[in-house]
Amino acid sequence: MTNFTKFALVPSLALAALIPLAAPAIAGSDDIVVTSQSEMEAWQAGATMRLNRALARNPAERSATPGSGIVQVTFTLDEDGRPANIALHDSTAGRVAEQSAIYAVRRMGDLSDVPVANADDAQFIANIIFAGDRAERRELTATLEQAEQARIASGGPARQYIALGS
Repeated sequence: MTNFTKFALVPSLALAALIPLAAPAIAGSDDIVVTSQSEMEAWQAGATMRLNRALARNPAERSATPGSGIVQVTFTLDEDGRPANIALHDSTAGRVAEQSAIYAVRRMGDLSDVPVANADDAQFIANIIFAGDRAERRELTATLEQAEQARIASGGPARQYIALGS
């Protein structure tokens, strides 16, 4: 049986932001400049870890293997800060992967600490990759990065989503 792996993908820029960078000290200079990630990037990374944990706990995958592909799930937050209005936005994967993605989003817990002025009006998109191997994951990652760039550049309402796993 093929061992499928699933990833809520963090883009290379956000991943790079997780590692503080220090500028090399110049001879005679005692200053070290440290650049840290923004509050939103930190929140997105934490929320993505919660999404990954929820994906790992999915009992449906014990009986069925999800197909490879990308699943995008949109949601808002309810009055308790938990995911609500969960909907499948787009998918190139099969039904088991889609159900797994929705299950994971539903079980992410309280996200009300999102660093925005009004969390009640925030809209989110969870980008989840299901891949059978590393090569397939790299290919799907490139596809997702292109789709996310197009979504952000679109200027439409989908541009306003706070992305998780992407």
